[in-house]
Amino acid sequence: MGLEQQKNDLIIDQGAGFVITSIDKLVNWARSGSLWPVTLGLACCAIEMMHSSAARYDADRFGVFYRPSPRQADVMFVAGTWLIKWHLL
Repeated sequence: MGLEQQKNDLIIDQGAGFVITSIDKLVNWARSGSLWPVTLGLACCAIEMMHSSAARYDADRFGVFYRPSPRQADVMFVAGTWLIKWHLL
């Protein structure tokens, strides 16, 4: 399985307490546990999405980092009213 192959790539030294790996594998491992959404705010619901990343709820501590464009995002949240007339947009 894929998980077992990734374990073979890491060299773990139990005595020193550090892991030796390439930076790409480390960055990909960190990104696999986080979610990068982009928000498309259409109405007042967009304010609620902004509020979820504010200090009280702080979505950043759960690994949710809002991205500015869909190209950089994993998930798109469409918050608000979507009308049938807009389907061509």
